[in-house]
Amino acid sequence: MRLKQFIFLVCVVFSIISPAFADDSYEFNSQTTEDESLLANYYLENGDYHLSELKRTKLRNVKIKHSEYFPHYDYDPDLTCRDFLREFDADAPDFFKYNDCIQNDKEQGKPLKVIYKIEGKYAKQAHQYLANTMGIGELKLICCYWGTDVYPSTSFVNPKDHMLYHVVFSSEETIEHDWNKITFHLSIEALREDI
Repeated sequence: MRLKQFIFLVCVVFSIISPAFADDSYEFNSQTTEDESLLANYYLENGDYHLSELKRTKLRNVKIKHSEYFPHYDYDPDLTCRDFLREFDADAPDFFKYNDCIQNDKEQGKPLKVIYKIEGKYAKQAHQYLANTMGIGELKLICCYWGTDVYPSTSFVNPKDHMLYHVVFSSEETIEHDWNKITFHLSIEALREDI
């Protein structure tokens, strides 16, 4: 009986104090647009951004285009296999090797996924590039592979077709800590059908 009372009390207290710490209560301050853009660039360059922080900024002069800021299409029935990464950034490093394109007509949304292979010796550079251009977070050893602790790692809107693409950067299955000995993969996926 005391345990039920304790749990009830904790729930009541939590329901009272949690709104005080909610991110939605943010009020606009008088930062200049330049200051806001610098803040966004800081988070992107350090690969340690939080989307709630980016929502408070006006994104300009950055390549990342999260769906919260830009109109986009959720699917394209005519989507075909092509080099999504180089469409997004023609200057993407050469160590992202186009490896495969998978069209799955049986899965919900009929996803089309382009996969790039990255040799382990370039993994740190690849991660830094993706953090700077797309805002992916830090890679962690999760069970039996290296990856971000969110899925997908990030999303972006391709300026050429205004499609929303989901990005995942992770290693092959491994318990190895030396990235030079591991193969990494970047997958970029978009839908061909509404879900």
